[in-house]
Amino acid sequence: MKASELALRIAAALPREDRARLALLLLEGEAEEITFRRGGTRWTAFPWDHFISEVLFVHGSFQAPELRALLAWLTCRRFFAAPRDVVIDLGANIGTSTIPIAQHTGCRVVAVEPVPEIFAVLCRNVADNGLAARVTCIQAAICKAISGRAQMILPERNGGGGEVGRPGREPSFAEWLRVRGTVDVPAIGLDDVLNAHSIPPDQVAFVWSDTQGCEAEVIETGARLWAAGAPLFVEFDPTTWHGSDSAAAVLGEAISHFVGFIPAEALIADAAAKPRPIAELADFSYTIGREGTDILLLPTFRF
Repeated sequence: MKASELALRIAAALPREDRARLALLLLEGEAEEITFRRGGTRWTAFPWDHFISEVLFVHGSFQAPELRALLAWLTCRRFFAAPRDVVIDLGANIGTSTIPIAQHTGCRVVAVEPVPEIFAVLCRNVADNGLAARVTCIQAAICKAISGRAQMILPERNGGGGEVGRPGREPSFAEWLRVRGTVDVPAIGLDDVLNAHSIPPDQVAFVWSDTQGCEAEVIETGARLWAAGAPLFVEFDPTTWHGSDSAAAVLGEAISHFVGFIPAEALIADAAAKPRPIAELADFSYTIGREGTDILLLPTFRF
């Protein structure tokens, strides 16, 4: 038996998920991008990305439990009732949240992604799934910058781990991932997104945010949205906050604009999960491990 035939038989005997991981590993050095279909959705992704693209290729979705639980919770409380027909996705990456949100809600989605190569694939995935009429893609980082520009620091192997560079700070991934490059990108606030696309704050059903350390700026520049009742589903990862000052900024902005929160784990476990008072958020932040989590921030308890 030839070595190639033996290798194929061994691979065929592996569980499906292991076969998929092996296929992606073999493609990593052979292709800059791959295109595949999972569950009726067409994706282009990066073989070198062992965090988002690998999960998407192996499982067919990324953060699916969180997304399903969030949409179910919001739907039960009529967050998608007229006129709330816009969702804003910050740090949209290649569309792993943008596309299922558009598919499952029928809402218009504004997808914001700063890194040019990832943004290009986001636009392609949106178009390839027939969603270009309902999804607006914006290439920018959500952060405050006087010059209107920001430098993104990009890690190897993680397409979703890019961070806005800060003077005197190493990126939060420096301990376990090498830097693969930097890129200069437009920097805007969340209010700029609303203004540029004439979106009334009370038209936004919710905001999804995965911005790797820019959470305080997302909350600060989205004040009109929270005042209009839009919830924020946000990555909550103290390892990206770079010390006590940044942690205080995130917690301070959250406490200033929201009245309650629900951890993602609680949403997944209980479709009728009740919000915790925002005053408990600081203590909650001390219980989070290195992997971080996501939380739903609520600007009102009317629900």
